[in-house]
Amino acid sequence: MKIYALYFSPTHTGQRIVQAAASGLALPLTEYDITLPAARKQFLAAVPQPAADDVVLLEGPVYGGRLCSLALQAFGQLKGTGQPAVLLALYGNRNFDEAGQELYDLAVQTGFRPIGFGAFIGEHSFSQTLAAGRPDASDLALAEHFGKALREKLSGTAVPLKREQIPFCPRTPLIRSHGQVLKGLPGPDVDNERCTGCGRCVAACPVGNLVQNKETGKAENTRTACLHCRACARVCPVQAVDFHGTSYAWLIQNCQENFGRVRKGNLLVL
Repeated sequence: MKIYALYFSPTHTGQRIVQAAASGLALPLTEYDITLPAARKQFLAAVPQPAADDVVLLEGPVYGGRLCSLALQAFGQLKGTGQPAVLLALYGNRNFDEAGQELYDLAVQTGFRPIGFGAFIGEHSFSQTLAAGRPDASDLALAEHFGKALREKLSGTAVPLKREQIPFCPRTPLIRSHGQVLKGLPGPDVDNERCTGCGRCVAACPVGNLVQNKETGKAENTRTACLHCRACARVCPVQAVDFHGTSYAWLIQNCQENFGRVRKGNLLVL
């Protein structure tokens, strides 16, 4: 028996939770990180299917109350034969809305048997103060404890979860308006005077939106796609890449004012 972990984690928060939970499960771990375009393309070209005795971990980030569509696309290529599945969602201190049941439905449709669900907090994509530094040590300790509880469950009858055990909170008008604003925004700006051409932002982009100019070597926004995960801004060593404009400023202020006053806990369902 081993762990088959498939995750999408632009800023590595979900990856850290997956690894902590796997540590608690105390089984050999095989990781498939499908965050970056090349890795995702390779994975989808010849999807490695879980073995009959694997424990499957599926993790994806929540954007606007829904699980990231790129993660769902990859998860949907798996073919289960009743293997136990652990479902993980990472969200930025607001709510995971429909994402938990969305992930549950997909796991069941692809042939898996959900035995655990965890909604964990990660630093919000738009803000360095909203859930700053999370998952922190206590979050990771809880994820490891979750893994240990799952191991105990697997040693017994491992009763599957029911769909209604996973909380569901329809997106509010405010969050729907956030989504509408984001759909019309082109992605990050690049300050050519600051940019050193190191290529870190290009390498970090999960959709290949950023490229290096062949003449100058500096980063460019192709404006073809953007998840607004801010992985590019987080890795830039000279703060040359970030999201600007009144719409982004409104989103950041709105998120921090509405969801930044309370440190939310993680939710575990077994």
